[in-house]
Amino acid sequence: FVYRFMSSKRAHQEGTAGGSKRKKKYYAKKAPVDDTKDAVRLKPYQDLSGVLVSCEKGREGRCVNEMYNILRDYIKPPSTSSGSSSSSSSSSSSSSTSSESKPTSTSIADQLASEIEELRQPKEYALQSVDTKCTGLVFICFNDRNVDPVAIVRRIMTTIESTQHLPGKWASKVVPIQRTCRAEIDDITKMAKQIIDVHMPADESRTYGVVHGSRNNSNLERMQVIDALAAVVPPSYKVNLSEPDLVLLIEIASKAACMSIVPGSEYRKYRKFNMRLVAGIVEQPKKAAQPQPQPSKEEQAPATQ
Repeated sequence: FVYRFMSSKRAHQEGTAGGSKRKKKYYAKKAPVDDTKDAVRLKPYQDLSGVLVSCEKGREGRCVNEMYNILRDYIKPPSTSSGSSSSSSSSSSSSSTSSESKPTSTSIADQLASEIEELRQPKEYALQSVDTKCTGLVFICFNDRNVDPVAIVRRIMTTIESTQHLPGKWASKVVPIQRTCRAEIDDITKMAKQIIDVHMPADESRTYGVVHGSRNNSNLERMQVIDALAAVVPPSYKVNLSEPDLVLLIEIASKAACMSIVPGSEYRKYRKFNMRLVAGIVEQPKKAAQPQPQPSKEEQAPATQ
């Protein structure tokens, strides 16, 4: 046994010393997660606004790229027209004056220097993906705080309802998010008060309901979060769980808490912001495999002549 082991080891060493190469291993490339390579990696528990998108497990990267294409049709990039116009006017005026006083080579050098300086400036992106630490859940951040996530989702759902056509393949549910914070009761209470003061004035009397969702978090209980939200709601608002005028959406994703206030009529009309249901696509449940009938003993027995 020892002789066979040593001979096989020696043969392996001789084979590797002779220049034989190992077989290469090929792996499938992972789907790209973010097409903005220069984007800063944000954390979901920062004060962000955007949309929370659910998709199939393992399709998060494709869902991010798909949502970029969808949202770009509704969100314009950061406006730099004023700065560019002023810079262009200044550059044109400087170039005109320099062309009169100096030779053309100097103006070309100035233009190249200004273009290099513009390329060195950090790029601004309208959208950025944020890792939620949850499978099947993607957060797309809006860098412009003037963009209203509720209005953007409303326009998307209105288009899907009128055309009865899905804009993508991987994303299924798109929930607007107005603010985010850490998944702690004190931070959630502070965030909820800021949103409620804007969207639920104390001089109005309407009904509301709380919709709670949680993923990858076992520290916060459902009723603990709901009671914290109800404590900061003005007393003139009454609870109505069947058909509320306003819906307080609170989503707990790992260490982050995401919240928004949406009209109850839109929440019911757009089927909890599910694009597939709005488009009329109903996913039928998979049928369980039915056991095939076993043949009887008489059928199994070979026929005798």
